[in-house]
Amino acid sequence: MAGFLPAFVVECNKRAERNIMAIAYPFGLSSVLMTKTRTQGASFMQYQPRSGAAYTKHTSADNPVFFNVTFRFRQVDAQRFFAWFKGPLQEGRLPFTVPMRTEFGLANQEVRFYAAQGDTILDHSQEGSVHTYTGTVFASSLAYPEGIEDNLDFVASPFWP
Repeated sequence: MAGFLPAFVVECNKRAERNIMAIAYPFGLSSVLMTKTRTQGASFMQYQPRSGAAYTKHTSADNPVFFNVTFRFRQVDAQRFFAWFKGPLQEGRLPFTVPMRTEFGLANQEVRFYAAQGDTILDHSQEGSVHTYTGTVFASSLAYPEGIEDNLDFVASPFWP
């Protein structure tokens, strides 16, 4: 396998340089664990003047979503995940699509790995033959399952189960 991995990584890097589209998450690998958390900043600011009523002002339509994610694999799948991370993702620099479950169901999110200044991008721990990777990814906006945006009025109604 050691001879296969470098050639695979080099070929994936060449493909990624030619095409900056989001890389697909490897087929057959288990997705993000359900223990993820999601945070999203406000797209408005609340102002409280010295006199009069408070008011809200829209500040931006750019409202990224951050997910703290965990991936857990057996050894063979951990090798596939790490080869994908090092190769096609160029050590986490390129965007990728991964299926994630939200309150509206499973949807492909286009995300990138995120590291604050001086932080690590992908932490790894091992317990026996189980490898756990944790990190933060962000999306420019939250993706919903196909067709749900047409039904948001119904979902918000009192008739929703």
